[in-house]
Amino acid sequence: MRYFLIFLAQFIFISDILAQNKSEESFLSSDIRITGKLAISQLMAELQSDFSGGPGEFDNQPGFGYGIEISKQLSANWEIGAEFLMATLKGEAASPDFSAIGYHHSMMTPITDPVEYKSQLFSKKIFVQYNFILNSHKNNTNPFIRAGIGVLPYKSELRYKDDRSDAIIFGKKVGDYEESKVSTAVYTLCPGIRTKVSSGVEFMAAVNLNMVNYDFLDVVHNYDEEGNRLDLKGIYADVMVGIILLINDSGRFDVVSKRKGRKTGNRAYLPFYNGK
Repeated sequence: MRYFLIFLAQFIFISDILAQNKSEESFLSSDIRITGKLAISQLMAELQSDFSGGPGEFDNQPGFGYGIEISKQLSANWEIGAEFLMATLKGEAASPDFSAIGYHHSMMTPITDPVEYKSQLFSKKIFVQYNFILNSHKNNTNPFIRAGIGVLPYKSELRYKDDRSDAIIFGKKVGDYEESKVSTAVYTLCPGIRTKVSSGVEFMAAVNLNMVNYDFLDVVHNYDEEGNRLDLKGIYADVMVGIILLINDSGRFDVVSKRKGRKTGNRAYLPFYNGK
C-alpha cells in the first residue's frame, strides 16, 4: 500500500509539471469526475491457496450496495481515483453442513435448521484506470479497465432463518460479538464502460471483481477433515451502474484524428459541441 501511494503521488506530480504549459487552467483542479453509483453484490466463491475450488456451504444471493468515487484524469488514457462502496453479501443454507461444526467455538454442536448470513462490507480503495480511446465520432462510449487495492472492514452475522430468537450464532461487530472487529485487504480488477450523455454528465457501468485473503465473507470459517483451519481466498463481485459529474472539463484530452485533422474524442460531434 505504501509503495502504491508513493507511485500515485509521483505520477500526479510529474503529470502536473508536464501539463503546466498546456493550459492556463490548473491541471490539478480540472478533469475531475465524481461518481454516484448503485451496485448488486454477490459472493462468487471461496478458493484454496492454489485457486482450486473451496467448499460451497451456502446458496449465495445478490445484495444491494451503493457508493461514491472521485477520480482525476491525468492523460487521454490514464486516470487515478478513490472508491468508497458499501456492499451487502447474503446467502442461506437449508440443510447446514458446515466444516466448522465440531471445531469452531460457536459451532461445537450440529446445526440442523435453515440458517442465513449477511455481511456488510465498506470498502475503501485507490485505483489506477486505463481508458481505451475509440477514435470514432459514431461512438461516444469508451471502455476502461482499472486495478485497485484497499481495506475492507466487515459487519457480519449468521442467524437462524425462522428468527426464533435475537441470538446470533456467530458474527463480527454485532450482538455478543460487538467487540470482535474484522478488516482485511481487498484487491480489485474492474472492467467497465463510460458514455457521454451531456456536456458535464456521463453514464458508467462496470463490474468490480474483488479478492480478499480471508474466508469470512459468508460468516463461517472452513476446516479440513483433520480440523485444521483452511486459509481460503474470498471472491465477490459488484455489478455497478452510476452517474458521473465531470468537473472543469478542460478538453485537453480530446482525441485528434490525424486522418481528418479534427477532434473525435468524447466531446466532438455531440449536439452541444461548438467546435472550439
